[in-house]
Amino acid sequence: MANFFSQLKVGQRLYIPGASAEPRAFVEALARVSAELPPLNITNSFVPGVNPLALATEDNALTETVVFPRGNKLMHEGRVDFLPLSYFGAANYLQQQSFDWAVLQLSPPDQQGQCSLGASVEFLPSVLKGSQRLLGLINPNVPQVPGAPSLSIKELHQVEEIDSPLVTYNVGSIDRVSDQIAGHLSELIESGAVLQLGLGNVPTKLCAALGEFKQLRFHSGMLSDGFWHLAECGALDEGFAHTTCCALGSDAFYQQLPHLQQLTIRGVNQTHDPSNLSQHTNLIAINSALEVDLWGQANLEMLGTRQISSVGGAADFARAARNAPQGKSVIALPSTAAKGKLSRIVPHFQPGQVTSLGRGDIDYVVTEHGVAELKGKSSLQRAQALIQIADPAFREQLSEAWHQQLSKS
Repeated sequence: MANFFSQLKVGQRLYIPGASAEPRAFVEALARVSAELPPLNITNSFVPGVNPLALATEDNALTETVVFPRGNKLMHEGRVDFLPLSYFGAANYLQQQSFDWAVLQLSPPDQQGQCSLGASVEFLPSVLKGSQRLLGLINPNVPQVPGAPSLSIKELHQVEEIDSPLVTYNVGSIDRVSDQIAGHLSELIESGAVLQLGLGNVPTKLCAALGEFKQLRFHSGMLSDGFWHLAECGALDEGFAHTTCCALGSDAFYQQLPHLQQLTIRGVNQTHDPSNLSQHTNLIAINSALEVDLWGQANLEMLGTRQISSVGGAADFARAARNAPQGKSVIALPSTAAKGKLSRIVPHFQPGQVTSLGRGDIDYVVTEHGVAELKGKSSLQRAQALIQIADPAFREQLSEAWHQQLSKS
């Protein structure tokens, strides 16, 4: 890859995908020589906790444009530009950009010379339209996925061979609270539903709890090992084109992808497109949040004035599910943070915080203490329902704060 790095010029723009599409060997090599590179902009979709390497640092002249926030200090200094967009919004933005190089991690070519994008497509269909040159990193660990797009090796302007494992995701042990939340969520799901899930303890446990269901369908931003589990249980609708923009999980999951004939992997421009999502009856979008206030709003991004997360695909799916026939927009979160010292059901958000999902975007809020149904409820009824699923230690305090807010209005 030294030859590739040596030809980069001042001001050029590169796109590097994240999640399971991250070419880790390439990113590590780039980080090692970053101090020797000219000023470049690296646009990427690196996911916090999954793709940990920072490319723009105080020791080099690189800048980054990111879909997920990283490094508040460098963000404030203008070295890292965070795009405050939903996934579909980011796909539209990237489609209008021009890149000197798009870096692609691909499977070895098949007999027809086609190289699969493998487990993750994400923003690449949007990026490729504005990319002048394509660097193809041929990695034998990238699976040939029948339901994923591919490129002819002839379309690549430069080819390098790498051999590094795909980025994996391990949820770890499931805690009791996540187990309880998943149990309440399963009560909102029925056979035949179209599900959108994220990553984490709750989605993993929920998939484990849905093994006895039938005809489940998935149209989701990300799918992990839980999807494979449901396929083995016979819980999936085999006639449905289960769709995601990214498969992210264990090595064993990746090895199964070529055999999951019902799985389709497409770009965000398709998976998060409101016109596509609106075609699904009984679409159930299950997302998380940092906090929910008593008005029924969800804060997905901010702790005070610190940007710690992104709205991601939550806004795209929540709004689609909210308006879909028989659809449900659900926020699931533990009732407390800081080892029980803070309530995540709050009277109102602090100044400077972002309301990622408004009152009209959420039908249900679920904690380990139960389900609060917000759809069709008045402000008072919403507050009462949310207080009932808060941690018991905070319920009286929340009730008093609610009445104080009303007395000041």
